[in-house]
Amino acid sequence: LRSLVGLRQRLVHPYVAAEVLHRPASTEGRMLLVGAGRSVGVDSFAAVVTADGLLGAVWNAGPTTSSVMSWAHPEFRASAVTGDGRILGMVQPSPSMEGRQPLLELRGVALRDSLTLGTKVFTSGLGGVFPRGIPIGTVARIGRDELGYERVYLIRPFVNPGFVSHVLILTAPRDSTFLPLPGGEGP
Repeated sequence: LRSLVGLRQRLVHPYVAAEVLHRPASTEGRMLLVGAGRSVGVDSFAAVVTADGLLGAVWNAGPTTSSVMSWAHPEFRASAVTGDGRILGMVQPSPSMEGRQPLLELRGVALRDSLTLGTKVFTSGLGGVFPRGIPIGTVARIGRDELGYERVYLIRPFVNPGFVSHVLILTAPRDSTFLPLPGGEGP
């Protein structure tokens, strides 16, 4: 019924809804303050998502508010996988831009593997912070590895941290259980 009326799949993880209370400037989306904290079950390193996909992780959970590190923060990293579950890598902020939109880099892809433009990328569930299957973005173009040891892809994120007003904070569990990827086979 959800697919017939165009609704997205329900979240399988428990979550807390929160409003974005403050950001340093409208164009600064690296760290956000949200209106949910330990009193409602939010903990540090909890994944933070929007209806469109991955925003980041809770950096510091206070009693009633929490600081969120978005994917635009220079220290952000997340383990990622393509929609078909075939190629793994790590996403991190890129110094490259597309217009005024910041991009992510998918690094650590073996030289023997290649991706086509438009390939969707999701969290892999490895590392214990982000559960498998959270949408991250799509491959926008091929990047360059200066040393030639890996393939690097520039990812156009689904979520722009500068425009987010409401988030969902995943409260538990944080494990690497392999859930099917949206639209992909996966293990």
